[in-house]
Amino acid sequence: MRLWSEADARTWLELRCCHPRSACGFSLPPYGFGQQLIDNCRREVLDQPPLYKDVTFPTAPHTEVTAKGDIVYTEIVRKNVRKAEAYIEEVASGDTITARQIFKSEEQKNCIEALYEGVVRSLRKRPESCPPPGAPRQRRSSSQFLRPEVSSITSITVDKVPLLHLKRKVGTNQEYSSNLTGVYLDILHEIATSGTTFKDKNALLTGVGKGSIGVEILKGLLSGGAHVVITTSRYSRATVEYYQGIFQRFGSKGSALTVVPFNQGSKQDVEALVDYIYSFLGLDLDYILPFAAVPENGREINGLDDKSELAHRIMLVNLLRLLGAVKIKKNSESWGEYLCLAGAVIGCTRGIGLMDAANMVAHDIEIESHGVRTFSAKEMAFRCLSHRT
Repeated sequence: MRLWSEADARTWLELRCCHPRSACGFSLPPYGFGQQLIDNCRREVLDQPPLYKDVTFPTAPHTEVTAKGDIVYTEIVRKNVRKAEAYIEEVASGDTITARQIFKSEEQKNCIEALYEGVVRSLRKRPESCPPPGAPRQRRSSSQFLRPEVSSITSITVDKVPLLHLKRKVGTNQEYSSNLTGVYLDILHEIATSGTTFKDKNALLTGVGKGSIGVEILKGLLSGGAHVVITTSRYSRATVEYYQGIFQRFGSKGSALTVVPFNQGSKQDVEALVDYIYSFLGLDLDYILPFAAVPENGREINGLDDKSELAHRIMLVNLLRLLGAVKIKKNSESWGEYLCLAGAVIGCTRGIGLMDAANMVAHDIEIESHGVRTFSAKEMAFRCLSHRT
C-alpha cells in the first residue's frame, strides 16, 4: 500500500532497472512477482493520487499482573474487529450507556421542554429576531464541505446513539442528529474501505509529540499526499531526525514536511509562524489541527498559578490569536467566507501523554462497565482525519 502511494514515473523506472529475479520468498515465481509489481504500478498507480488508508488492526487495552507482581500494560488486537470497516460498524451500533440516555418518559420530556422554554422566554429580549423552534436554518451557499450523497452502509438503530455521532446547533444547544450521523458514518466507512486523498492540501499541526494523536494524524496526512507544517518546542537534531524518519516511512507522492521551532505561549511566535507559512513558504492553509496542550491537573479556581495562566494562554488565548492571524491572511486574499471551524469531542484515548494514567485501568473500564469504550491514538487520528474530507 505504501509503495503504491509513493509510486511515480521515477519509481517505475527504478523498478524496471532492478533485477526482478531477486524477489524471493513469494508464492509467485521470482521473475513473475517482479514483473507483476511493475505492471501494477504502471497501470493503476502512476495517474492516481496518493491515498490514506488505515490497514492496521484495531487494538484493545490489556492489563495483567505477572507472577512477580508487576503490572504490565499492552495493546492487543481487538476481538472480532479485524479491520477498519469492522471498527466503524462496531462504533455505529452504540452502547448501553448512550442507549440509556435517550430513554425518558413523556412526563420527563415535557417537564424538561417546559423548563427550557421558560428560560428562553425570560432571556429573550426581542422574540421577533429569533427564528421559531424547528424553523429551517440558513446555510452558506459557498460551503466547500458538502459531500455528494453516498449509499447508506451503516445502520443506526432508533434506540441507541452511536459512539461516533454528530450534533447540530439548535438554538444555544447542540442536539444529536441521526441524519448527519448516518452520512458521517457512511463517509467513515467509505474512507475505511477505499481510502481518501489529501493531495494539494496544506496543513498546520501543533502538539505532534511521540505517542500523541497529532503524530498519528501527521502519518495519515503524509500518506495522503499533503504538505504538512509541524511545530516543536524542542527543536534539535534528534527531534528533526525523528520526524525525518516518519516522513521517510509515510511520505507519499507529492507530500512534504516542514518542521519549525515554535513557542505557542508567545504572541511573537504565533504571528511569525503564520507569516512564515503564507509569505515564505507560499502556502494557503486548508487545515489547522491544534493539539498542543499543557496539563494543569489538581488546580481549583482558588488556586490558579502561573502554570494555569500559561496553559490557558497556550490552549485558548494564543490558539484564538493563531486563527485570527490566519483570518487576516485569508481576508487579504478574499477567502474569508471559506473559513470553517469543526469541533470534536475526543473520548478517552489510550497511550497519549495527558491520559497515560488511565492506561492501566482501561482494560477494566471496558470489560466491567458494560459499554464504556476507550480509543487508541491511531483510532482517534482516523476520526479526526475524517473531518478533513
